[in-house]
Amino acid sequence: MTLRLKLFVLIAAVIIFAMSGVTAVALWRELVRGQELLQREGVAIASSAAAAASQWIDEDGMAPGGSPALGRILDLLVSQHPLDRAWIVDRTGRVLACLSNDGEPCPEGVALTQFRSADAPLQAFRRLL
Repeated sequence: MTLRLKLFVLIAAVIIFAMSGVTAVALWRELVRGQELLQREGVAIASSAAAAASQWIDEDGMAPGGSPALGRILDLLVSQHPLDRAWIVDRTGRVLACLSNDGEPCPEGVALTQFRSADAPLQAFRRLL
């Protein structure tokens, strides 16, 4: 191999490595930004439902007549937003009302988040490759 070819391969490798790193960081930032936007939208949706549901929940759980009212709140919530399921919990995490359009059972307590934590830039790069 000539020196000219070796230099060309070296420079090409450095350029490809640098471009891959920049791409991985850009993908990672976009993923983090997307998850932050979803979280903000979820907080806004949950706040609107919480304001309506708060009058039907007392310290002991559900107030009298609250079951049909909470069911109606969840029905409106799922029909107006792109949601497959929603639930209302009390302060202890006990599910008071639940609605599921996708056939999955309702959680028995506070459900864990469906979102994965954002990958580090190197992990995003590995997935890209």
